[in-house]
Amino acid sequence: MHFRSSYGTSRIGLFLSMVVPLLFASACAPGAEAPSPGGGGGRPAGGTGGTGGDGGTSGAGGSGGTGGAGGSGGGATCAPPLTDCGGSCVDSQTDAANCGSCGSSCAANEICAGGSCELATGCSAGEMLCDGLCAACPADALDGGRVCLGASCVAHSCNEGFWPCEGNCCAWSPETLEASASIERGDIAVDAAGNPHICFFNGSDTPSISTLRYAWRSNGGVWNYETISTSAHEFAGCSLAVDGNGAVHVAFIKGEFDSTMYAVRGSSWSTSVVDGSGRNAVLTLDSSGQPIIVEEARAELKLLRRSGETWTSTVLQEGGAPQPLDVVVDGANIGVLYSEYGTTLKLGTFSGGVFTSELVDTGAMSSMTSAKSLAMRGGEVLVGADGKIHARSGGTWSTKYDLGGLRSHVDVAFLPGGERVAVTELAHEVIYFQDFDGEWRGSIVGAGDEARLAIDVSGKPQLVFAGNPGRAITYAH
Repeated sequence: MHFRSSYGTSRIGLFLSMVVPLLFASACAPGAEAPSPGGGGGRPAGGTGGTGGDGGTSGAGGSGGTGGAGGSGGGATCAPPLTDCGGSCVDSQTDAANCGSCGSSCAANEICAGGSCELATGCSAGEMLCDGLCAACPADALDGGRVCLGASCVAHSCNEGFWPCEGNCCAWSPETLEASASIERGDIAVDAAGNPHICFFNGSDTPSISTLRYAWRSNGGVWNYETISTSAHEFAGCSLAVDGNGAVHVAFIKGEFDSTMYAVRGSSWSTSVVDGSGRNAVLTLDSSGQPIIVEEARAELKLLRRSGETWTSTVLQEGGAPQPLDVVVDGANIGVLYSEYGTTLKLGTFSGGVFTSELVDTGAMSSMTSAKSLAMRGGEVLVGADGKIHARSGGTWSTKYDLGGLRSHVDVAFLPGGERVAVTELAHEVIYFQDFDGEWRGSIVGAGDEARLAIDVSGKPQLVFAGNPGRAITYAH
């Protein structure tokens, strides 16, 4: 199954499945000429016979004389349209070794057509013409997802169960973590060793209060499970990050919107109250590994930063019923994705002590307040929301990629090289997308919903989602 955006273009080489063979000449059959008569001399008694003409037979010697010497043999004569080239009959209109004229040869990636050398235009099945040569394509790539990269055929989309990796298709490796838990408002992060860390909920004990759980995979591939809180507000979700020392940081809301909580795990968990009236909270880390929390509290959008054991609070916006959805650090800037009045989606930037905001999208409350994703890199911005990827570059929201009306949650990220990727779901199938020259191409990961995306330092995507059937938590990498 192949997905592509209705926006953007892609210079994709044409995939051909027919081989255009070189036309080789049939064996030549030169015509036979009748020998010319010898230039017979007079035949006086005892005289010498005349010398044979070119190509003729020698004349008979006169009486008592000696016969003349035989003439030299003539060149090959070829029937049209063949031409004599070194004694062989060839068709100079199609012969790659004698194209147009004898000795004029074509290159290895060319054929002779009409007496001129041209690039070959046909390849066998599973190959594509790249830089004039037929290159083998990855076996698990979709036919419509193959393009040329120099002289190589590379995969931009793959068959179900595979994802594009360095020009080839790599298989996803899914595994079930929890058979009866919810990842809908959970989160995933990856540590420096490439190991995933996940926060999720065990399900509501009341309509909103739930047990907040934590799962992580050790270097040996073993999964470990721990409890962070037994009184977390599931609808407010959890937000997780891992610093360079391997410490895990989590923000969540306690009870019935009682408090914004911060939990950190070194050798064990330590949990503290950051604000006594938080309703929603998202977390990231600064360049030194210190936590940054953006929360909604008392109808204000607030920025909370920790230095040592002390938290400082900055009001970013008063009023507007701001609900934080995601926060990232991009150099000296802190980007905040949030909804306002439940009907607008905004991007806020905190830089140099000043907070500014701009409109990203508008829509229904159910769309604007559901889980959203933000990624920033060198001033470029990606926002995943409502089946769309909104992109900003150079300070202007100039491009919006529509992924075809997919589910509201779209997780976006940048690969280490700057490539843009996303994960979402359609008809209960998780789709992994990557942007190639302005066109988003997707491949099916597997059955599931509510996918979350993290990228490790090597650029490999790691996913966690609600697997189907049964909505068990599934991890895939």
